[in-house]
Amino acid sequence: MKIAICDDEQFIRESIKSIIEKIDGKNEFFLYKSADELLNDNFLDFDIIFLDIGLPETDGINAAKRIRTKQLKENMSILRSRPLIVFITGLYGHIKEAFDIHAFGYIEKPINGHELLCICQEALRELDLSKSLRENKMLIKTGGETVNIKTDNIIYIESSGRKNIIHLKNESVEYYGSISELESRLIFGFFRIHKGYLINLKYIEKYDRTQVIMAGGASLLISKYRYRDFVTAYMNFLR
Repeated sequence: MKIAICDDEQFIRESIKSIIEKIDGKNEFFLYKSADELLNDNFLDFDIIFLDIGLPETDGINAAKRIRTKQLKENMSILRSRPLIVFITGLYGHIKEAFDIHAFGYIEKPINGHELLCICQEALRELDLSKSLRENKMLIKTGGETVNIKTDNIIYIESSGRKNIIHLKNESVEYYGSISELESRLIFGFFRIHKGYLINLKYIEKYDRTQVIMAGGASLLISKYRYRDFVTAYMNFLR
């Protein structure tokens, strides 16, 4: 990973770098003592940015806002694009601002090594997931083997207890696991219309208040509690 650490205290910068190196020594580190130094670099190339909130001149919150503005201009997803932002602070009262900016994490000073370890492990998982989404692929284990499925080929997923049936264009694949876990992996273009159905919005033929007709003719029940959110998600998808 390419990791940026931006803090005006050299001790903090070196401490974070040292802790992460003990976890994984294969990372590239870029250390900055001010937000302006960071923002003058190619910050969208980083996987993670550890960003101090209480920086002089341009503070961490405003720096993060500028990063998010750049992502929007580049037509990048705020939630799923690099860099992940982890705020570091000895100041209190900034948690709401951190969530508004969609920060990945929030670490208070003094730095806790275990907490930092957990954040890094979660970030690695998130980055791997994002890579799979960008590549339009999903790996699942079925029948003792691992199958590589193109998510564009998924019409819908049907759940019955612990068994899921992934309906593709030309075949169906059975997968034992949680449909909620699949839902968390299939963020873009998919919607859970019912506890038993996760659909690919691109394959909708028509719908009404009670059902969705998918490509291939499958008629799937819509939960009355999810209908309004479904319509909103579908309209946004079509734009």
